[in-house]
Amino acid sequence: MKVATVMVLCPRIAHDATQYTYIWAQKAIKMAKSLGYNVVTIAENAVTYNNVTDAIIRYRPEFLASFSHGCPTSFNGQHECVITRRYSVNELMSMDENRLDSLFHPVKIGAKCGKNICGLQDEICLPLCANPTNVRLLKKTITLGVACHAASQLGRCAIVSGCPAFVGYDDLLVFPTDDMRSQDIFGEINIQLMKNILMGQSVGEAYNNIMDLEDSLIREFKTVKWLGLPLLWNHLHRELLGDPNVTIYSGK
Repeated sequence: MKVATVMVLCPRIAHDATQYTYIWAQKAIKMAKSLGYNVVTIAENAVTYNNVTDAIIRYRPEFLASFSHGCPTSFNGQHECVITRRYSVNELMSMDENRLDSLFHPVKIGAKCGKNICGLQDEICLPLCANPTNVRLLKKTITLGVACHAASQLGRCAIVSGCPAFVGYDDLLVFPTDDMRSQDIFGEINIQLMKNILMGQSVGEAYNNIMDLEDSLIREFKTVKWLGLPLLWNHLHRELLGDPNVTIYSGK
C-alpha cells in the first residue's frame, strides 16, 4: 500500500497564540512520523502563499493540518493568507448587507498584512485579499484546521471543490495559557483527533470520539471556569464538513 503524505502548516509569530499552536504542531508531526507517514512540514517564515501552494501541488497530501490563525475565508501563514477562497467583486456586490457585514467583521489575530495584500490593513486576510483562490488544491485532501473561523466559509468552499472532509472551527478557537500548561489540554484534543484519523478511523469516527473525550473533560472541569468554558465553546464550534465515512486511505 502506498504510504500517504501528511502536510503540516505551523507558522510561529512572536508574542502570539501561534507560539502555542506551533508546539502542538511539533507534537503532531512527531506522532505522524511515528505512524510511518511521509510528513511534509512548512514552518515559521516558510509558511507563505507561494510555498504552501507549490508544496500541495508537488506532494499532493492525503491529509493536511493547519496549526495557525484563520479567518472565514483562509488559513493564515506567517504574514499572509496561504490557503484562501477569495471573493470576486461581483460576488461581493451580490451579497445582502448582513452577509457582507459579517465578512468584514474584524478578526484580530496579532499579525499584519504584508505587501498591502488585503483590503483592510488591520487584518491578515479578508475577502479582498489579493492572493488568488487556491482552496481547490484541497481536492482529495482530508483537512484539519486548528485555526479560528476557517470552517465557516473556507471549509464549505473546500468541500464544494472536492475536499473529502474538513474539520475545523466556525468561530474562535479558544484556550487559556498559563504556567500550569492548561493550553496543552486543548492541543492534545486536536492532536488526538488527527491521530485517530491517521490510525485509520473514518473522519466521522475520529470526530465523534474526540467530541466524547471533550464531553468528559467538560464534565471534569465544570467547576474550573477557565478550563470548562473554553472547552465547551470549542465543543460547540467545531464542525465536520463533507463525508464522515472517508478515511485517509479510502481514495475518495
